[in-house]
Amino acid sequence: IHWKQWNYNLERIANNPYNTIAANNRYDLEYIKYFTSIKDVRYIPSLASYIPIHLTNYQPTKKQILLAPTRTINTYLCNQLYQTIYAHNVKQSTSE
Repeated sequence: IHWKQWNYNLERIANNPYNTIAANNRYDLEYIKYFTSIKDVRYIPSLASYIPIHLTNYQPTKKQILLAPTRTINTYLCNQLYQTIYAHNVKQSTSE
């Protein structure tokens, strides 16, 4: 499986004190921490200066979030999500 090899290689790279492991978005940062043994991951945001300034102030107008299936389902993560939804009495909807 390719992603397992990628994680293994990244862990090997991280073991060298001259290397820094970084992510340019919070999702990738948390992915690295969760799926590898690497805990010291730096967040370095992208510059993206090509985006007009009026498009950079994201202010969502809805409280809904979209959850989509992935190649594999992490049972623990799904259970945590459903427990949180239930605990906060969040309305769920599905489209099937």
